[in-house]
Amino acid sequence: MRKQILILFLLMLCAPIHAQGENMVTMFSPQLREFLATHRQALQVLSNTVWECFTNRTLQVYYFYSNDESRARAMHYYPAEAVVGIMIRGNQEPLDEFISFVFEAQNSLGEKRFEALAESARSGTISESEFIDKFRRVEFDAILRTKKLLAGLKLSKREINKSYFYKRFSGAPEDFEEYRSYVKKVSPLRDPEKHYKAEYESLREESLQEQKSAVLPQDLNSTRQPKP
Repeated sequence: MRKQILILFLLMLCAPIHAQGENMVTMFSPQLREFLATHRQALQVLSNTVWECFTNRTLQVYYFYSNDESRARAMHYYPAEAVVGIMIRGNQEPLDEFISFVFEAQNSLGEKRFEALAESARSGTISESEFIDKFRRVEFDAILRTKKLLAGLKLSKREINKSYFYKRFSGAPEDFEEYRSYVKKVSPLRDPEKHYKAEYESLREESLQEQKSAVLPQDLNSTRQPKP
């Protein structure tokens, strides 16, 4: 575990690459670059995705390595204003790297919706169950867009069979409630709601700590007795 964290930390220090101003393909691993070189449709999908999602934002791509299947194989975050970081697990099939990137790029378009949900959680105006439901609906929209993008790719049966993600995305129901049941069936080792619950609790705790910090000095002043 410590070794995995160390590798991840070193990659985060060394691997950020910005999409603007340089060859887009150089952002990715050698195996994904090779995959794109032999799959022109996939390259076009990726190019269009970068153009759609990052025209006015800076993209940073990071790789990490893990064999823990309970962890997400990719994630995105917002390290600064108009900046998006996408983290991709490196030790997986190149097709899965490709799908990971396309999905997280599409998912990053929900930034304002994610921020609104986070603010509602901090203020306590949304319950944990509502937060989880709405958060997952934002991601569900990105899943449907990714599914549509994958439908036009020409892939071999071998590539499809070796892929972790392809069948999971291509078979995803277009009804949200059906999709929730589907995820539990196809990814039994992962519990996404556990992650969302932890995120909600973290946001609430962050807000409570801020409130305590703001109120405590005032309370101390109000309890002091005036000197005779």
